[in-house]
Amino acid sequence: MNFFGFKKNKNDDKKDEETGAFLKEELVQNDKNENNNLTEQNKQEDKDDWLEDNTNKEQLGELAVDVYSKNDELIVRSTLAGVRPEDLEVVVEGDDLIIRGQRKKEEVIDQENCYYQECYWGSFERVVRLPLKIDQDNMRAKLKNGVLTVVLGKAKEEKKVAVRVEGE
Repeated sequence: MNFFGFKKNKNDDKKDEETGAFLKEELVQNDKNENNNLTEQNKQEDKDDWLEDNTNKEQLGELAVDVYSKNDELIVRSTLAGVRPEDLEVVVEGDDLIIRGQRKKEEVIDQENCYYQECYWGSFERVVRLPLKIDQDNMRAKLKNGVLTVVLGKAKEEKKVAVRVEGE
């Protein structure tokens, strides 16, 4: 049984000074060998992956975002070059802002004539955990020159009010 990198064995007789976990020398060595084998396997898979044709696999692209506060608003910005507003969805769900959409390829390029293909085409989604409460009646989004700007009004802070307790 492997539990957080340690194998549990009723005959463990060595104690790790840092973690307090009981270890056996062979088990530690076996774990190291297994990790080395996995690392070599991962390297080979990574080497093979870049050659694979992934055109039929559904993969979601990632978006980079800037999130900052300005006056009474929370601003979220992301670059979305090549995305049309009708191919974009922006949703606030609970404490999350969800940006999803699709970047459509306008031209099919023959792979034999392609030297570099670094641009991402297809579906993307990004879930941003909102750092503060927002006013759901005060939200807007705009896509201009390939930059999405989402402006969310900050919710009014609830004031802490003391209640006076009277005696009889």
